[in-house]
Amino acid sequence: KQSPDTVTAIEKTPEQSLHYAKVVLEVEAAAKQNPEVAQAMEHLVTTVDAQALPNL
Repeated sequence: KQSPDTVTAIEKTPEQSLHYAKVVLEVEAAAKQNPEVAQAMEHLVTTVDAQALPNL
């Protein structure tokens, strides 16, 4: 399952600014430890790559 620290970080997101480099490292670590997280990240990347993002 997911780390309690990850859940806590997600719950606090509206309250605190994110340090994107740290978030990327944490997501990569979570994906290495949990195949479900890795699969979700792959799906997200595929979805984003397939769509035009006019606001970026």
